[in-house]
Amino acid sequence: MKLAVASHISIDNIDNQEGHLGGSACYCGLVCREIGLDTTLVTRVGPDFPNEMRDSLNVKGLAIGQHDDHFPTTRFYLRHIDDSRQLYLISKCSPLTINDVKEVDVDGWIVSPIIDEVPLSVLKEITIKNQFVTLDPQGYLRKINNGGRVSMKKKIRIDLSGISAIKANEQEINALKIGTIHEPKFMILTKRSGKTRMGKYEITLDHFNESPDRTGLGDILTAAFTCAYIKERDPKWALCYGVGAIQAALETRAIGIKKIPSRSQIEKKALYFFDRFPK
Repeated sequence: MKLAVASHISIDNIDNQEGHLGGSACYCGLVCREIGLDTTLVTRVGPDFPNEMRDSLNVKGLAIGQHDDHFPTTRFYLRHIDDSRQLYLISKCSPLTINDVKEVDVDGWIVSPIIDEVPLSVLKEITIKNQFVTLDPQGYLRKINNGGRVSMKKKIRIDLSGISAIKANEQEINALKIGTIHEPKFMILTKRSGKTRMGKYEITLDHFNESPDRTGLGDILTAAFTCAYIKERDPKWALCYGVGAIQAALETRAIGIKKIPSRSQIEKKALYFFDRFPK
């Protein structure tokens, strides 16, 4: 099975610890490769992207698609305060184009912009391929305030026709104004309490608030769910697989991409949640 991820890689400063490889392309891509899917990154970095980071991705079977000599790599500063997170944009690479995606031949897509790098025209080009497409809309909803602080738009209009699944939190769902006409088949709703709901199924994570870093957990969920669904076509199992991946990541108590769990850890936790559902 083949899967593509449309998103930017970023280099994150997390609580004054610099040099963390991140971004949805990185988190989703590494999870998909760990699960065993042939994964294509449709992403872009600048000339400042370190060679050692490029090499570490190559070793894991992930190649960076495009390089832009005129724009720097996307960078964020993340600051955790109690149970909240402040996010600042430091630099932004150039957006993806239709030419970047139109020749990509895969079984499924994850579209997860981190800061508006996947134009809606590119999203439409992906959806007309009639493949399974999971959307995490976070990057469409972000706006930059004075000083680079990232905040959320209150409303945004996105054509969701052709989207198979969407992963979002309550604030994002409200901003999207999702109706019944183009509502995706699968709506994965995450809550700050650690609950994840999809239709009639709801799972509560164990020890959710004890993690030292929850960056990338949504990407881990999105990637694991998408991989499991396009392989098995079982929504209940795919949800358990996605949430199981988050639980396994939380239990590492690691920071950044070091929290990405192994395939065996994901499957163990997926079975744990699956067995808890009523027969």
